[in-house]
Amino acid sequence: MEKAYRLLPWLTVTQAANWIEQLTETILSHDDFLQLCEAVQCPVYLNCQDWHGFAELPGCGSSFVKVPVIGAGYCVITRPTQLYEDSPLPVRGPAILDTSGKPEECDWFLPDYDETRGPALTPNDIQALAARMNAVADKQP
Repeated sequence: MEKAYRLLPWLTVTQAANWIEQLTETILSHDDFLQLCEAVQCPVYLNCQDWHGFAELPGCGSSFVKVPVIGAGYCVITRPTQLYEDSPLPVRGPAILDTSGKPEECDWFLPDYDETRGPALTPNDIQALAARMNAVADKQP
């Protein structure tokens, strides 16, 4: 499948974990794979286009105010290990924060996770992760 994976624009977590297994001879569960991505900062994405969420912006004093936002493209999941938890999912990416309609890069939250929108990973990121994993394995005695 490696040849096919290289040609796809996006990979599912299952495809990415399968490819990592092929490239590194390391079997990872979905949870282990997402934890590895979070630890080594391998980006995991969601299609957040038109998805409603909120940003926490500084308010008066030391408090934060929840501001509604609308997603405007693909976002990186800040904490991939929180994907399947029952809490707002932190993401970083383009969102419309106000009535100007112009997307801004920001940190924001998705209150509800919809599996039809991802997670997704790029083939290039998976190859880079595999290279890092293999480099670490090669250095061990």
